[in-house]
Amino acid sequence: MSLPRAYRLRHRRDFQRVYQQGRRRTSTNMSVLVCLNSSKFETVSMTRFGIVIGKKISKKAVVRNLVKRRIKAALRQLSAQISPGKMVVIGCRSGITQCEYPEILQELKKILVALEVIDGNSGRDIL
Repeated sequence: MSLPRAYRLRHRRDFQRVYQQGRRRTSTNMSVLVCLNSSKFETVSMTRFGIVIGKKISKKAVVRNLVKRRIKAALRQLSAQISPGKMVVIGCRSGITQCEYPEILQELKKILVALEVIDGNSGRDIL
């Protein structure tokens, strides 16, 4: 099950804006960029996500899609804590193909807390 369409970055201009204006945090397996969502066409300023995984990570589409599904599942699990009004691009690095879901979830949560996309003091532990 994928993210609902309203929560996805779909246009090239949105990705370019995040790359140019966003703040970046990296870890061993992923790089996350965040910028404010100031789209004049949207009435609800929800946080939207884009996932970037290139063929350099794996030549096999099956492996790339598996990583994307794990990241989307982690985002769904964190969705209650996500603050509105941001655009987020998650870029994958080569080591992510060896990671299991709990590792991806923990790493993504740590980065999103550092970028203030989710509240780190929610009192609710994921794992």
